[in-house]
Parts: sequence; C-alpha cells; structure tokens
Amino acid sequence: MCGIIGFFNKRGRDNKNHWDVDVIFDTVMHWRRKGVDGIGMLVISDENWYVRKDFISQAEFLMKYGKEIENLVNNETTRAIIFHNRKASIGLVNEGGVHPFIGERYIVMHNGTFNRNLIDQFNYWDYKADSDTERLAAHLNRPEIVEQDPERAIKFIASKIFSQDGRLGILVIYDKNEDYLYILRTDERELVLNLDKNGFINRIWNDYMLAIRFDSNVQMLPHGNMLKIDPNNGEIVKIYNVINKKAKTVVQTPLNDDMPPDDWKNKKNIKRRRNGEVSIIKSDPFEVIASPSKEDISKYMR
Repeated sequence: MCGIIGFFNKRGRDNKNHWDVDVIFDTVMHWRRKGVDGIGMLVISDENWYVRKDFISQAEFLMKYGKEIENLVNNETTRAIIFHNRKASIGLVNEGGVHPFIGERYIVMHNGTFNRNLIDQFNYWDYKADSDTERLAAHLNRPEIVEQDPERAIKFIASKIFSQDGRLGILVIYDKNEDYLYILRTDERELVLNLDKNGFINRIWNDYMLAIRFDSNVQMLPHGNMLKIDPNNGEIVKIYNVINKKAKTVVQTPLNDDMPPDDWKNKKNIKRRRNGEVSIIKSDPFEVIASPSKEDISKYMR
C-alpha cells in the first residue's frame, strides 16, 4: 500500500501546527511503512509547480532534500506540498515507477490497485514501469483527452475503472492548465482530512490511525466522492459523488471507448444550489455541489 500526505499553506491563518517543517519531516518519517519503493513530492507555488522524486527511502529523501523542503516551507509563495511513498504491487520496481507521473496536462498520484490491462498502452507515452498508475496517467494525458473538460475526463475514467474492476483507491490529480487539485477515494483505501473552521483543508492523509497521531480533528472522505481543491488556500471548490455507493456497476460501456457525448449526464440528476438550498439525489452517481459551504462539507464528511 502506498502513502499519500499533503500540506496546504494557509497564508496568514493559524496553521502553525500544519505548515511547519518539523511537523512535515516527522509525518513523512512516520509514513515510511506505507512504502519504500521510492518517494516523490509535488510542489505548487505562486510562480509554478515542480516535482521532486527519487528511488530512495524516506530517510534518504529527507537527508538529500531536507534543506530544499525547509526553504519551501519558509517561502511565502509555496502553496501546497504533496508527498507520495510507493509500495509497488503492479509494474516494475525502479526509478521510473516513482510517483507522481507527469504528463502534458495532468500530474497523477495513486494509492491502490486495479487491473492495468483495463487501459491500453499508447504509443505516445514512454512507459518506465508500466504500473496501473502509469497507464492511468498516460490515458488522462492523451492528446484527445487533454482537450476535454477536466472534471468530466477524470470522473468518467474513474467511474469506468471502478465499474469494471471494483477497485481504485485514492487518486490525486493536479491539472496544470487550470491550477486545481482533484482527490478521489473509493472504499478500499482511507483518505482523511484536517479542516479549519472555514472548511478549508490543512492536511490530507491516506491512513486514519497515523493521521490521529498528529491531529485528533480529522474527517474521512466518503467512498466514491471526489473533491476539487484550490491549492492556493486549500478551499474545497466542488464535491462530487462520482461512484454510486449502492452498486459496483456505474457505467456499462467498454473502458477504452472515447469520451461520452456532451449530454452524457442528465442535468436533472445533478445536485445544485438553488436559493441557498441544496437539493440532494442520493442515488445519482454524478452528484455535484458547486462552491460548497462549511455545512455542505460537514454533511459529506464523517
């Protein structure tokens, strides 16, 4: 099982217990049991983003890049740092298999397992480890997919993988073009968040027991839900119910079909805000709340 942890800079808010280099180092070291097949980090700042990854242990990573991480934390322009420890289950164990995977538009991290043969290989991608995550990253960064609406593209492929395999886990995807993070969870993996009083994210973890060692105020993202996050401040911009909680089978069409037509979702089944109220259709596998309030968020977390 891989490990994913993320930290968001609250920019002037009281987040000294979250955006602190000692806390980050301690958390990364506690995550070592989540995978020792390489570690990577995605850094998002005002000016740009970049990825640092290496086929070494967590301790070696902190020794090698510790000063760089300290400088990032002390730099006011740094907005978010997300770490991934790999514990290989599918694909080659090498430097090329270390997350995250970087494509033309999307940067992808994954904790979980699914049948990689559900997604074809594509000639344009230079496969290094041929893991399930790498195939997903290659799919999302196909030339014909990067032109699609990102919410639609991510929801569609995630629901189709789960409908045919019954597994997915945790997906963390950064859209370089629009500067948003997408985080999705299915029930074979945990994803917990620490939120501030306004419902903004301080930290994310993919292990509840480890998370409560650092903070008792954590909430679980429910199965099948995906968050759209502004990495500038940790704001949850949208909440989606991507996968129907009552049935494994969500979409019946073959996995490698092209994207669905524009009318692929029935507008009357979308959760939307009207006159300050939120209408809820529990059976809809593609519910969405735009600009959720703190109360909306609390309904979805547990």
